[in-house]
Amino acid sequence: MKIAKRTKLTISTFGTILGIAGLEHGVGEILQGNINPGTFFILSWPNNVLYEVLAGEPAFTIIPNMRITGITAIIVSLMMIIWSIGFIEKKYGATGIILISLLMFLFGAGFAGPILIGVVLGLAAIRMNSKVQKKQKSILFQKFTSRLWIVSYLISLFSWLTLWPGIIIYTYILGEFPETAFIYLILMSFISLILAVFSGLARDRMNQSGFIEEKEKD
Repeated sequence: MKIAKRTKLTISTFGTILGIAGLEHGVGEILQGNINPGTFFILSWPNNVLYEVLAGEPAFTIIPNMRITGITAIIVSLMMIIWSIGFIEKKYGATGIILISLLMFLFGAGFAGPILIGVVLGLAAIRMNSKVQKKQKSILFQKFTSRLWIVSYLISLFSWLTLWPGIIIYTYILGEFPETAFIYLILMSFISLILAVFSGLARDRMNQSGFIEEKEKD
């Protein structure tokens, strides 16, 4: 069976981006020093003008110490990067993505990102590693969906890189980033990511079974 190249690339790319975002959270927490936040809900970059549009980057932690939280966030974020690149095709690849995402959430490496992105990538890894069904419901639908992969992948990549570090660079050079544009950017990031995963799976299925079988029948 052919390798699910597009799905693997999608998971590796956005798993790495998720991990880098977690590293950045960790750095902000370490810089706050050896203090007790007094709450499970924290800000990775409080009172930082560049991060105002990101609301100081909210996060969650079960560790009552900002410096230790930051160090732990960096460790689990590195785990996410390594796992996304090297282990998603292994037997427990999908499980690893989901568990590491949970650890990122619990140890200050992000708030919505680890949960939402981690679950999407984990489900994609489950489908990628499952056996391909021989019978497809609709070859035409599969063909149409598969053609959306490269566009949705590039849009999602652009959107997430604009969220960080793009917004920080924009704010540093030009000033405050428009709040309305920020909201639309978040929506576009998540929608395009889901579409990239869905269309990538469709493209790989076409290459593995449906499209090849249709050509053989013709």
